[in-house]
Amino acid sequence: MGNLSSGYGGARVVFDDSLMFYMDIPNEESYKTPNSIINDLTPNKRTVSKGSVPYNSGNLGSLSFNRDFYCTFVNPGDPFDTQYFGKTIFIVAQLGTNFNTGINNYGVWGFRQLFGASNAPGAVQRNWYFSVHNDSSGNGYRYHQSAGGLGTLSNYIPFTRFKPGDWFVAAFTHNLNGNYQYYHNGRAIGKAYGESHTSAFTQHINLTEPELIGGGTQGSGNGKAPSWVGKIATVMIYKRDLSEAEILQNFKVFASRYGIGYYYP
Repeated sequence: MGNLSSGYGGARVVFDDSLMFYMDIPNEESYKTPNSIINDLTPNKRTVSKGSVPYNSGNLGSLSFNRDFYCTFVNPGDPFDTQYFGKTIFIVAQLGTNFNTGINNYGVWGFRQLFGASNAPGAVQRNWYFSVHNDSSGNGYRYHQSAGGLGTLSNYIPFTRFKPGDWFVAAFTHNLNGNYQYYHNGRAIGKAYGESHTSAFTQHINLTEPELIGGGTQGSGNGKAPSWVGKIATVMIYKRDLSEAEILQNFKVFASRYGIGYYYP
């Protein structure tokens, strides 16, 4: 895995059979410019097409998104065509300095998608959909996850603690009982106020919906308003729900790389 997989205190990412996909752009085993293919660091060796997404050499390397392009799996359904016993989405990214520009255009208020299937009309499964949301309330950003067409939201992260230009570590876990949790920079931040319900766990059943990295809707032009604006360096997808301690373990690896502090509300 190389030195980039270790952080302070000798921390290493949780790497076991439940890790279905692991993209880490700063690691040359995963991506080496100017290649067009991104390699999966797990034994599954699933590949991703970088497409026209620009590579950025700053901060050891990342992909730079500006609502124009996104990355797709070479075999769209394959990475998720398996039974899983929970799920974890773990992403290291940066909010673009122009993250909020045009965020309310085209009737899609406030969502910028980090990972998951297209939210184009008819794409109701969206089993791994994960995004950052600004709802115009002025209270801050929230994380949003959708599965089987049903979504949830995290508590707010104040704009003073999470702002354009910041690198961050986001995670979402979901178990078979429908219990879920959101994490920001190593800390559980909980469900949105008033969300006391569980969220039904669904297996991935629609292999015609390609999972996108940094993409919102398929197509071009105005229809891609929900796509990511900023950088994405690392994506890890597990077929089980990691514990809070395991999320913290992963966070420590990337916190040392990007100088990200543990989140204190």
